[in-house]
Amino acid sequence: RDSALSRAYQGTLVTKATSSSDALEGALRELANGTENLSYLKSVLPRYQDDPNLDAAPIHTHIVDDSSFMELQGLWAGFLYDSAIAAGLSACAAARTDVEGGSGVFLDGAEHFKAMATNVTFSGATGSVIFDPASGTREATSATFEVVNFVEDTVFDDGSGTARFNAVQTDLFQNGEWTNLQPVTLNDGTSNVPPYLPDLTVNPNYFPTALRAVALTLCGVIIILSLGFSTWTHINRTTRVCRASQPLFLHIICAGVFVLGLSIIPLSIDRGVASDRGSDIACMAFPWLICIGVSATFSAIYSKTHRINLVFNARQFRRVSVKPKDVVVPMFVLLSLNVIVLAVWTALSPLRTKTEVLAVDLFDRAVQTYDYCYSDGMLPYVICLGALNFAALFLAFYESYQAKGVPLEYSESKYIFRAMACMMLVCFIGIPIMVIAYENPSAFVFVFTGIIFVTASCTLLLIFVLKIRTNKTNESLSTASSTHGSSAGSSQSTGVRILSHQKNKNKLAEENRRLKEYVKASLRNLDVADNGMEDEEAAPAGIRRTPPTLAISVMGEKTYLDESSHD
Repeated sequence: RDSALSRAYQGTLVTKATSSSDALEGALRELANGTENLSYLKSVLPRYQDDPNLDAAPIHTHIVDDSSFMELQGLWAGFLYDSAIAAGLSACAAARTDVEGGSGVFLDGAEHFKAMATNVTFSGATGSVIFDPASGTREATSATFEVVNFVEDTVFDDGSGTARFNAVQTDLFQNGEWTNLQPVTLNDGTSNVPPYLPDLTVNPNYFPTALRAVALTLCGVIIILSLGFSTWTHINRTTRVCRASQPLFLHIICAGVFVLGLSIIPLSIDRGVASDRGSDIACMAFPWLICIGVSATFSAIYSKTHRINLVFNARQFRRVSVKPKDVVVPMFVLLSLNVIVLAVWTALSPLRTKTEVLAVDLFDRAVQTYDYCYSDGMLPYVICLGALNFAALFLAFYESYQAKGVPLEYSESKYIFRAMACMMLVCFIGIPIMVIAYENPSAFVFVFTGIIFVTASCTLLLIFVLKIRTNKTNESLSTASSTHGSSAGSSQSTGVRILSHQKNKNKLAEENRRLKEYVKASLRNLDVADNGMEDEEAAPAGIRRTPPTLAISVMGEKTYLDESSHD
């Protein structure tokens, strides 16, 4: 009585087919009690075909003589009765006697089935028997069903601790309608229906507010830096440092980093703050922003450095004019290819927000999920975009290496290399973490945001901070030089200034010394003796034994080097 099986069985319900057995049972009892009826049944029971005496007693007489003959045998008695009646009625409807060359009654299976499905309808032991003309099966609404409730008999006690359950009919389905006969007794002994299943609590693993705040803050820092450096470039566009650094490409670098920073915004959007449609739009906006930003930034660095290389690697004594439009073609080609791939991706197989189940409860319901962006055909597009932008990164590396000997005033190759080294280090550490934490959306977004922030900030700071410092240094040197020139009252332009090449004083002084020795050696080699000029007083005007001022023309500007200006 107190076993787990007994407790589980209490209040169970079973739905089963049933039949109206009272009328059938009475008719069968009346048939079994009639002597004439029994004699007829014995006469039609089958006999052994090889019995020489066909008038012998039927072999199945013991069935009729059994005391249980014509008693209902379980649930299926009514259905068996209706099946026999349906087969007989359909046989009568399908039989025919007009068979050529034969006598008697004939029917075939097809006609028999057709007659049963279309012509047979009657009220049987199990209700109204109606067949579906299309399939030949019985229509479920024509059968009779009941709901049986098993309830423990609390009065029963045989002293052995055994529990007995009564089968109580609570509902009946007849003539296409359900009828409630009495309330259901459930497991707790009451009729109070509990919830179908326990309340479901799902953890969708949406981004926490703190993470979204950090991501958007880093995005704001990138935007402020890019706009600030772009503004500085515009204000100082006429200064020597900005003109030598090519303001057009500096603006493009700022714009590329600006777009790269904006990619953090869709990265931080999920269904916790946006609708399904908004989340899908954010999924596809992210590759657009990050690819356009990366390609614009690195292609601008490539074009800027390539232009410097064309000028400084030109043959000596040859005037070289390289305009921005001559080197921006690779940049526009790369941007165009990125746009084409992204447009095809968006049109044919756009990214959508997909929900992945991480854990389920006992009823196989999802209790922990996470969302990510996915499309069935995304891999080819990712590979194409990765190859294009990796090519831009490689070309920027190559041009920076080629410009290693160019003065830092015109090319920041050393600092560009440092920025890219930082980016590579962050990616080397961050990308494996992103792969490992792919099923943890918060960790994935945090690492990806960090990679974007480091890439953008290193690019801007290592390029522009140097230029701002150099610009301030040149302004100070120009002011000091102008003051020195006016106090000396000299009309000569010697000792005006030296451009800051970021070299230490000792190295610059050594370079000055070598230049002076070169000039002295050149003067000594002049054919002074052939003209009878053995001393300084005999030398023609314009030739001096003292080292002259050396003027070096670079990009249309003159830089003067002499012993009076070592810094």
